[in-house]
Amino acid sequence: MIDQQVFLTEIGILMDWFNRDFEEATLKRLHQRLSQQLTTAEFLMAASAVFDTCRFFPTVEEFVSAVKGDPETQAMHEWELLSKAATRNDKSMIAQLSAQGQSALQLVGGLYKLGLATEEELRWLKKKFVALWKSTPAHVRSLAPATSIDAELSRSIQSLAEQLSFEGVRR
Repeated sequence: MIDQQVFLTEIGILMDWFNRDFEEATLKRLHQRLSQQLTTAEFLMAASAVFDTCRFFPTVEEFVSAVKGDPETQAMHEWELLSKAATRNDKSMIAQLSAQGQSALQLVGGLYKLGLATEEELRWLKKKFVALWKSTPAHVRSLAPATSIDAELSRSIQSLAEQLSFEGVRR
């Protein structure tokens, strides 16, 4: 969360520099969206960078790119983290992913699928992961924690098992 006073000071400078005036609701949304992706320190660096480089008032993506790089680079960085996590079978590393990374991981099949994939499959999964990462808005939270998905899947399997006898015929 970006400190409110720091945000207002820096945005005030940028609004003056770019000759823009925003309503309070717009400033609130801008603060909310930037806070989802940047810390106060990162925001200060981004504000300085966009002051120096942008010709028009920057978008949220331009603020973020000023400090973290373009979306492709961010997605590739998270893919590398996932590759290490899959190799080490370390689910705790997933906590370091952004909301976009967590959503993209779930959509490509999860860490387990990455761990079982062949080299050829990994190339396709990487491509799919990056595309999904870039297409997911940054403010979207991950679909659901993996543990709740695992628990729900287990309940569904148990329910089906109770409905079927040993020979696969419904009771």
